[in-house]
Amino acid sequence: SMGAITDERARLLSLADLSTIEAQYGRTIAIERGALHEILAQGLEDSGHVRVHTNETLARLETSRSLEAPRDLEATDDTLFAETTTGRRLRPRAVIGADGLHSVVRQLTFGRVEPRYSGYTCWRWTGHLRGEPTSMREMWGAGKRVGVVPLANERVYAFFVANAPAGTPADGGPSTAAFVRHEFAEFGGDVPRVLAALDDGQLLHHDIEEIVQTPWTRGRVALLGDAAHAMTPNL
Repeated sequence: SMGAITDERARLLSLADLSTIEAQYGRTIAIERGALHEILAQGLEDSGHVRVHTNETLARLETSRSLEAPRDLEATDDTLFAETTTGRRLRPRAVIGADGLHSVVRQLTFGRVEPRYSGYTCWRWTGHLRGEPTSMREMWGAGKRVGVVPLANERVYAFFVANAPAGTPADGGPSTAAFVRHEFAEFGGDVPRVLAALDDGQLLHHDIEEIVQTPWTRGRVALLGDAAHAMTPNL
């Protein structure tokens, strides 16, 4: 399979043949986040010894060095005490914060770390596109980029990136989809078909930010993924 970079009119700038990488490491596939979550959740359920609690996060996280232990919990020097937003009290052996860019575990452990704005903002969409592209490509325009990635069952993932000041409104008007169509109207190739298929309900908008955090561990608490080192997608 191939990965291409073109200009906004779909003229080829570079082409990467992924077959060498795939021969060594296997195929690269794009999978929707919801499908990945279902697979991971099913794996946990099948393991038989993992309990998953949803719709809650940590409200409090302290060690016995930093507070007087609750009377009903026996404490050693590095015992962890945690309380969730639903009021559950825990004494975990360890806490791994894999809770993203705005990590609660990071804030409770290391204090507030301000994300650093990359200089560009992004709209993301997944949806149905008949006769979808067979290979991923990214298109570079003036201060803008568009990426189109094929998924299964005639679905695609598309991202629309624009250089902009931090805090730029998502839509600049009443309709996000209409705004994105207007902003990226100069792009050719598959983009006009993608723009025509956009709908407001499926569009997500975020400023792209980074996190610089050192260290990633303290005692029995560790950070993982974006909570520790959020990077721009192109890294």
